[in-house]
Amino acid sequence: MHRRHSLAIAIALTAVATTAPAAPRHFRLDEGGAHDKAMRFMCSLEGVSLSEGSPRTEVTITRTGKFYDPRYGHFEITRDMLLSMVRNFDAQVYGQDISLDVAHKPEDGAAAKILSLKVDGNRLRAQVEFTKYGVAAVKDRGFRYLSAEFVEDFVDNEQGQSHGPTLLGAGLTTRPVIKRLDPVTLSESDPTHPVFLHPELIRQLSESLEQTVMNWKEELRKKLVALKLSEATITSILSAYEQAAKNLGEDAKAHEALVAQLEATGKTLAEANAGNQPIQLSVGAAGLSADDVRKLLAEERTAQAEADKKAAATKAARVKQFIDAIAAAEGLSDETRKTLGEAEKLITADTAEAQVTALAEQQIAMGNQLEAARKLSQMGFAGRTGSTHITVDDTNAIRKLSADIRTGLLQSGAAQRGSLRLAEEDKLDPFVKRVLSEFDGIHAHRLHAEAKMLAGGPVDIGDTDIPASVTRQVIIEAYQDLKILQLVQASVDATTGATHSIPYEARDTSAVRNGGIVYEGQAIHRAGVKQMMDYAYIEPRKLAMELTNEVAFFTRNSNQINWDAMGRNVASNAQVMRELVCAALANRMQRSADAYLAADIADEAGSASTVATNAYKTAKWPIIRPYQARDLQGTAVGTAQQPITVKDGATVLAEFDGSGEQAAGKYYRILSYNLGLYQIVDEAGAPTAPAGAVTISYSYTSNVLKVSSTVAAGSTYEKQMNKVLQGIGSRKAVLSQERFVSPDFALMSGTLHNMVTDAEQFTRAGSRADSGITSLGDLEPVKGVPVWSTNAPGIDLGDERILIGQRGNCWYTVAKSFQTGQPFEVFDSQGRPTGKKGAYGEEYSSMHVPKPLQGRFTSVIISDDDARG
Repeated sequence: MHRRHSLAIAIALTAVATTAPAAPRHFRLDEGGAHDKAMRFMCSLEGVSLSEGSPRTEVTITRTGKFYDPRYGHFEITRDMLLSMVRNFDAQVYGQDISLDVAHKPEDGAAAKILSLKVDGNRLRAQVEFTKYGVAAVKDRGFRYLSAEFVEDFVDNEQGQSHGPTLLGAGLTTRPVIKRLDPVTLSESDPTHPVFLHPELIRQLSESLEQTVMNWKEELRKKLVALKLSEATITSILSAYEQAAKNLGEDAKAHEALVAQLEATGKTLAEANAGNQPIQLSVGAAGLSADDVRKLLAEERTAQAEADKKAAATKAARVKQFIDAIAAAEGLSDETRKTLGEAEKLITADTAEAQVTALAEQQIAMGNQLEAARKLSQMGFAGRTGSTHITVDDTNAIRKLSADIRTGLLQSGAAQRGSLRLAEEDKLDPFVKRVLSEFDGIHAHRLHAEAKMLAGGPVDIGDTDIPASVTRQVIIEAYQDLKILQLVQASVDATTGATHSIPYEARDTSAVRNGGIVYEGQAIHRAGVKQMMDYAYIEPRKLAMELTNEVAFFTRNSNQINWDAMGRNVASNAQVMRELVCAALANRMQRSADAYLAADIADEAGSASTVATNAYKTAKWPIIRPYQARDLQGTAVGTAQQPITVKDGATVLAEFDGSGEQAAGKYYRILSYNLGLYQIVDEAGAPTAPAGAVTISYSYTSNVLKVSSTVAAGSTYEKQMNKVLQGIGSRKAVLSQERFVSPDFALMSGTLHNMVTDAEQFTRAGSRADSGITSLGDLEPVKGVPVWSTNAPGIDLGDERILIGQRGNCWYTVAKSFQTGQPFEVFDSQGRPTGKKGAYGEEYSSMHVPKPLQGRFTSVIISDDDARG
């Protein structure tokens, strides 16, 4: 029997069963297209490797070359343009961090931050640090291409200054549907923003598309050959596939569906032509119509949908079986259960019940190991490999060593004088426990050996190293009494790098107008909380220690240890370390508060002050302490913030550093940042007269309220102190009502704390409900703001300033807890040994307040009218 079937059947079938081609993609990476001359380049991320522990990598942004398009004419990227982009990135001319987003949706968060740019041959390369969100987008969601945007000449919107070629941003995108590409392709939907494709990307996309079509075409050929169709029929159907495949790009599911449909058509033709007679396909043939084919395919899709539904129900039942088994396991924390539950991704509809049970048992066993490892870490055995055996005897417990040290020190003079707190280990602050956990994990073997020595075990009489237990006790004493840690975000992260990102939330209501009232048909104002990232630098803080040989030497009889000497050394070293950290944190928060609403003064003539010889005062005050970010080698990173420049005539003076190693000459010294006082001194720090006219360039802050402590005529000192309390209330109102911040601390020196408690309203007759003092004379919350006093000298707060703010906006990250190195012999000035061992300890940490959060701090300054001379 000879039948004629129309090729239009297969083609019409394709039109019904496949989706329409995707609309041209529009790559928009700037803020609403504000940069009319912005150009976008797309490059591949193929080959980029992102590991969980180090989400940093290097990517190519663009390269040099010449391009042409009829709408824009000739376009060229030169090496000088790439160098300009690098310079402008380093100078931060764009005014904000340059980040990568995902799918051109910056509101969803940052995928990565561009850390640095460089020119590598004819390419612009970027060092980027991916967030977890960005890593997941690249590894799990298929965002394998980078779309970067730049302008040939960026003009800032503050001074109208031209900066030349500048990189504006970049975004991750998926593989687009592209065919028959020209060397340069531009977006038709956005005539003001040309989009250029990197030639290498064009080659990859073209080859990949051709390979995709070829693979599916070969798959269809195998299926048609198996149906024993004639070669002519196979050729006709393959031709129909090629025509329809042009609209499918690299969509695997669409190609699979098309192949399945054409295979079904082939089966129909094979059955209708059992005699395998030649088939001529033509339009209008009798027999199998397009409606017949659609009906057959509809039945096939219905059957497939039923099968998918059944498979989904089976998979859901298997997943529930697995989750229920994990939930029923005893001794697992919620965090561990969540981690184990990730294995549900391995379960499919084909997984048997017995296999699910085996998977659950294996996960629960692994969970028990995780719980054991976590508990071992808390006991000081973090990071250890091999089989761990825990015993309950007195020779294998760091806790017992700590208890033994504490018992001995309790009998020492240092403890009796109250210079040691000696808190029990179970009652330590959580942050101190985290620091100790990191320390114990590194020094567990030494601590274990010292515990055996104190218990009468074997002793190496040649071992005069500073005991790890001494350093451990210094950590406890230093951090446990460091009250300022309750005002900051304190964390321990041994995995962080020399620079690291800090996540924070920023509240943005800048676009809200008219109290949020929006009338019919008008645009609605946007506001919300954004998850942001800022950059912090690790600083190596080092402290030298000195211990007598008696302290450093363990003997068989623990009673022979000189506990008094040990207690004195622990107390003094802990106090110094505590004061260093406290001062650094307080100064960083004060500097951040002052940097908010900062203003610059240039070449101001020095105004003499009688506070000290050759002293001067600034017209505006308080002045802001400069800040310069530096790497671990001390090399400056970026430009200094709020620098101070003092000149003697035309000579720029360096700042006096007190080292005694500066060359002979004149220097300047800041006497008080709070009061704006500075002085001209020589290399020894002695006041000296300037040779010419003194000028100063500096920055001052208006984020402060000044209150005079001078008693006016007819008033009293106690009444004047009432104004200080009123000042705290005033700054609280500024934070609460203008900046939408709820302040929960006020930090001041012990001296100022004592002055404020003299306020008249604290007397029995004049006490108020919104402030008071305890029976021991300490301040209770003032205006609902808890009051804290510092316990370290030399802080920029001095005795004039009260810092008010919200807790947790300053990050203190410890990468390496305080640890001492090898000891060395200490000699006196005559070169004679002193019987003491010296050593120095190091702590690697960062202290940082993200710039957008600086407004969450403010200050009150109290000074008499003559304080500035």
